[in-house]
Amino acid sequence: MIHGAARWPAPGIRKRVVGEMLPISSVLVVLFTLVAIRCPMAAAAEPLTGEVVGVTDGDTITVLVDHQPITVRLAEIDTPERGQPWASRAKQALSDKVFGQVIQLQVVDTDRYGRTVAKVFRDGRDINREMVGEGHAWGEGRRETAGAAAPSGPPSRCAARQTTRAHCTARGYHAADAAHPTRSPT
Repeated sequence: MIHGAARWPAPGIRKRVVGEMLPISSVLVVLFTLVAIRCPMAAAAEPLTGEVVGVTDGDTITVLVDHQPITVRLAEIDTPERGQPWASRAKQALSDKVFGQVIQLQVVDTDRYGRTVAKVFRDGRDINREMVGEGHAWGEGRRETAGAAAPSGPPSRCAARQTTRAHCTARGYHAADAAHPTRSPT
């Protein structure tokens, strides 16, 4: 030890620091509060209600919630992208169902583009499932969701069955010659 240099940690400091640690429950409360502040929609237990003011494509809409526009990606479905076969028909089908209507959103997640990912309901009807069942979209299972917020069980399996049913009966997009998803499954 160099003459005159203080020892670190000073005797007795370590014991006081360890003895004064916060209880784990206090740390968890702080973390959950920060997450709720950072992601207010993820913390919402009740569905959001708003009016659809725009339809971007067959699986993306703009909803006015409390006078604020929110871009919403329909959960667990995918439709052809602009310029691909059936894209305009999928967009028109979604527009016919929800444009100008008051809908309810069951928020599932936020995607990598910052869009709210949600299941969309109008008058008790599951619009996401209708789009798949009518052949305008195919089910993606749980790919668009992440972590504990992801829904589990029947909705994903049901979406897959509806895609198969639409494909087998050659409805919607599946009636086209080149029916295939625009993205590869992950």
